[in-house]
Amino acid sequence: MSSRGKIAVLPLIGGHPGLDLVNTIEGAGEAGAIEHLHGPADLNIWLGRAVGQDVGPDADEAAFHSALRMRDLLRRLLAQRTDGLRLSPGDLAEAAAICKSSYGMRSLSVQGDRLDWSAPEAPAEARLTHLFRDTVELLTGPADPLIRKCPGDICGWFFIDTSRNRSRRWCTMEFCGNRAKVRRFRTPD
Repeated sequence: MSSRGKIAVLPLIGGHPGLDLVNTIEGAGEAGAIEHLHGPADLNIWLGRAVGQDVGPDADEAAFHSALRMRDLLRRLLAQRTDGLRLSPGDLAEAAAICKSSYGMRSLSVQGDRLDWSAPEAPAEARLTHLFRDTVELLTGPADPLIRKCPGDICGWFFIDTSRNRSRRWCTMEFCGNRAKVRRFRTPD
């Protein structure tokens, strides 16, 4: 997937906000990696779009660096998982510690006629910690086998395959899928 410019128009195609956070960098680990989060202002915009909250300008440098750390950890876990590799014990321990800390930031409340976990109005870092935990829970639930990694050139975006026959291959046909088709068509047999 090629650079699409500013974070305000970055496609949210992951099917889960945590996957969309991981997708704020294209081609991670590649020489041509494209970073879409450049500072706290970008993080605030992204949180507002992906999590659907009016977050205000509360992400500071510390929250921004935490977001990058959590994003990179999620990316490693997802890549290990989708590539069929053994999960790194160090990554698992770090993920467990972040998840454990997120539960202390929540309270049990009544929503209508049922109980629900809720977070008080929390700063950006707390919201990111909850998002991280929710993404790890995604990896431990029924959606885990449906998480895919786009094989497009310097893409590597993650998404949940919700197609009818579970055969989605590309982040989107508009970007990586069409490029691959054109490349195949132009390559002589």
